[in-house]
Amino acid sequence: MEGRAESSRIQVLASSLPFTIHFSPIFILAHTLIIQSSVMNTEQHESVPPPEGIWILDDTGKTLRFVSEEELENATEATASTKSKVTPAEVITEYLSNLSPPQKTIQDKLCELGWDEAAIYNMLTLLENQQRYNCAKLRQMGYTETEIQRLDALGNQNMNDFSHLERGTASAGDGEYQLQLYLLEEAKRRRLVMLGEE
Repeated sequence: MEGRAESSRIQVLASSLPFTIHFSPIFILAHTLIIQSSVMNTEQHESVPPPEGIWILDDTGKTLRFVSEEELENATEATASTKSKVTPAEVITEYLSNLSPPQKTIQDKLCELGWDEAAIYNMLTLLENQQRYNCAKLRQMGYTETEIQRLDALGNQNMNDFSHLERGTASAGDGEYQLQLYLLEEAKRRRLVMLGEE
């Protein structure tokens, strides 16, 4: 229950930030926006708890920014009535017309499985943001851009098979559940390949 509450609060926070983040509850689970403690001062007295919050991509999409629990609380209260926005069709069309060869291969396979353009857009942007986050994490760890590019390429290779995610063969609920499981496993695989951690 607590995890669901945090998930909801992260979504609300994202809608209030001055840049666009494309993620859903699936992405929050699959992605590495994990609630964590961050010790800002190593000489801090043990009786003083470290601040809590999440690491998110900044507006450059290349580095991470720490959002404190207090900022998260304030954003949640300020945007409690905000409704989720639907991505305009023209944005989806523009994005899908500029895919890399690996992304185009994924798109073609998803089309064969009965996915519409909006669903394909969501899938590809979730995977893309996963890669951006992992790259930003590597940058934070001191890796060179050459090393990051190499690991980024490795992370995009050998995706878990998604042929079981065919549309129209299961109820909407079951299909969504299977998609969540897939994205969790794919995110885990990418983190292991790129960051050496699960």
